[in-house]
Amino acid sequence: MNKSTFFFDIDGTLATYQKPVSHQLREKLLYLKIKGHKIFLCTGRGYSDLPPDLLSIGFNGIICSTGAYLRIQDKVIWDCPFPRPLLLELYNYLRELKISSYFEGSSFIYRAEQGEALEKQFPPIDQLLLQPPSTMDAIYSVTFHLKLEEELPAITHWAQEHHLNLFMQTKLHGDILMKECNKAIGIRKMLEYLHLTDWPSFGFGDSPNDIDMFRTVNTSIAMGHAPTEVKEAASYITGTFEEDGVFEFLEKFE
Repeated sequence: MNKSTFFFDIDGTLATYQKPVSHQLREKLLYLKIKGHKIFLCTGRGYSDLPPDLLSIGFNGIICSTGAYLRIQDKVIWDCPFPRPLLLELYNYLRELKISSYFEGSSFIYRAEQGEALEKQFPPIDQLLLQPPSTMDAIYSVTFHLKLEEELPAITHWAQEHHLNLFMQTKLHGDILMKECNKAIGIRKMLEYLHLTDWPSFGFGDSPNDIDMFRTVNTSIAMGHAPTEVKEAASYITGTFEEDGVFEFLEKFE
């Protein structure tokens, strides 16, 4: 195989919160690096939410928050955070509608809800918003959880009015980002920065926010458990996460 670039979603593709990357897939990713290929994470997770065991593989670059935060080792090469006034407006809107939400920064995930269990895990967003802009942790993505599907049209309309991107991961769970952010934009900026735009590119994913990635890379691979619209956008369909579908594809292709 010619030297190529590989972009991997995390959740449901490489790993989950409950199940880390498999040993055989970890070894395969390290093997790709040894062969001179470049491997990248391309995830909806914020940087503060990346698992250390996955980072220890040594990816050549990381695209976080669905393309809003790009990092190579300790250097942030591009980012697109919410402007403070817009962030405040979004926070107040979600609070008014009593929509459960989390705000993903580069250092922490912040909560908008109250509760003893939450307080132990996530700092409150309202305290962050009181900080001076110069010291405030940048927020790149806002995750929300609806109680009813009927709540979606209102929040979709609000996002469109404010020129924001909204990605639904399930019928009740979605992410809001700046309009300039998606996985395709993140991939293009990463490849341009590293002067790798002429290398063949592969993308692996299982969620609706991976469709932009699929339209950007040369070869796209959907996981076997992905929704129909994700599979239809892919060049290939591999096994499910439980079947270690990424490893399965790489074994055949290498």
